[in-house]
Amino acid sequence: RGTNSGDIEATVTAFTPWAGYALTEQVSLWGAGGYGTGDLTLKPEAQASMKTDLDMKFAAVGARARLTGGEGLQLDAVTDARWVRTTSATLESASGHLASTEAEMTRLTLGLEGTWALMLEEGTWGNAATLTPRLGLGVRHDSGDAETGHGVDFSGGIELVAPAHGLMASLSGRGVLSHEASGLRDRGIAGTLAWNPQASGRGPTLALSQSFGSGVSGGQHALLAHETLEDLAVNDEDLDRRRLEVHFGYGLPVSGGQFTGIPQARLGFSETGRDYALGWRLVREAGGPGSLDLTLEALRHEHEDQDVPEHGITLKFSARY
Repeated sequence: RGTNSGDIEATVTAFTPWAGYALTEQVSLWGAGGYGTGDLTLKPEAQASMKTDLDMKFAAVGARARLTGGEGLQLDAVTDARWVRTTSATLESASGHLASTEAEMTRLTLGLEGTWALMLEEGTWGNAATLTPRLGLGVRHDSGDAETGHGVDFSGGIELVAPAHGLMASLSGRGVLSHEASGLRDRGIAGTLAWNPQASGRGPTLALSQSFGSGVSGGQHALLAHETLEDLAVNDEDLDRRRLEVHFGYGLPVSGGQFTGIPQARLGFSETGRDYALGWRLVREAGGPGSLDLTLEALRHEHEDQDVPEHGITLKFSARY
């Protein structure tokens, strides 16, 4: 009471099991759920910071059905539902007092997504080059303790793949066309340029990506993104949030050529700080059962508002069987 400015920070570590299942060649389902725990820190101006415990529970399900499909135009119906609840504990300390809080949000979406793969004539881009535009339109319903009401979402993009030159370029966008909650802004734009001259994944690889605003992914891809908790809130800064990332790697044969080992480096720059990462990736591309991908990465994050940098280690493993 009596304070109307300052910052709120939350840190959560969560366990999120996820599963997907293809009912038929045209229909697939996915689901995820999880529990997270951490802390919430309130930083009022000219007052001591206050920290209390924070818990988060969440669940999501979705489905995709192929309506039309072929070598060119493909049209899918997509839907998903998600729910999240966060609770913070009561704090009674010398630095201040905080009441316990609880917030809940649900979102239902239903839409159509279309892609059209176009084969380009041999010439500038070489053999087997494709140009694929994408377009999506959907309705959503939000309820709970954040913005509520019905809205309309859109997504779109275009991707160019030129295997003869090892090039891939894409531009994607996603956002809210309209919503009953006045002032809701949730838009994102991202562009990527990647170079991988060898189809085997060996040799040099280079990727450059630039993004503005919130993420451009939807469904389970958005749920499992690195900044899931942050993106649960409306992005008030809209497209002012920017990030530039550069990724370099070099694929080498490992274990008699059965695997590809890739030492890699990554640099990330945004308006809030910088990321530096070094890692090693071990890949076996089998095109189905037997595929394996193992990544170990060490990360350093320098935040503009913090004197002490943060360090972390990421381990990712995926396999198909």
